[in-house]
Amino acid sequence: MRTMSGATPFQCRLCHYRDYVAIGKSRLGARFYACADCSVVFMDPAKWSRPAHEQVTPNFAHLMPQSKKSSGT
Repeated sequence: MRTMSGATPFQCRLCHYRDYVAIGKSRLGARFYACADCSVVFMDPAKWSRPAHEQVTPNFAHLMPQSKKSSGT
């Protein structure tokens, strides 16, 4: 396994370590990485570096449950 410190700006959101390693690929070609310190597995080093509250993608209001409007007669 190769340590990648600087290929992508990275800081583990769990342990704040700055190095990660490539650990493999899925059959469909997706790459998997792991923190070199705490071993958490993730797919995108840049996204994993951001805090969880920043992971929410804006403009998904259409996925929120809406209250049903009653059809008045």
